[in-house]
Amino acid sequence: MDLEEALAKTPLFQGLDRKDIKSIAKAAKVVNYQVGHVIIEEGSGGYGGMGVVLNGLCKVVRGDEVLDHIRPGGVFGEMSLIDDRPRSATVIAEEPTQAAEISAWEFRAQIKENPEIAINLLKTLSVRLRQPSIREPRRRE
Repeated sequence: MDLEEALAKTPLFQGLDRKDIKSIAKAAKVVNYQVGHVIIEEGSGGYGGMGVVLNGLCKVVRGDEVLDHIRPGGVFGEMSLIDDRPRSATVIAEEPTQAAEISAWEFRAQIKENPEIAINLLKTLSVRLRQPSIREPRRRE
């Protein structure tokens, strides 16, 4: 499966036309990760961008708790595209993994060109927020 085809099947980019998918693919950088590689580290700066898993499997961890697994078509790092805050969880490759990574500034440029991406991003974030184990812990005062 080529990059454009993989991105078109990702919920974040569903409904976009081929021209927009092609533009996103041009902005993306395909990266390969070995088992155990820490792709994103909890608490690190949030300016890096996001990734779409093309092949492989990643786990999402906060502290010692595994929150989720990301399979092909799943995304990671998308929350940082909105708020530029430190990463809320660690993402680790559990299998040899290939991901298409898009920098925050490239992704924001894509949103300006096609606002439908922003709507899909909001849907993706909403799904994450509805998962009780992924929500940010409540702060005690």
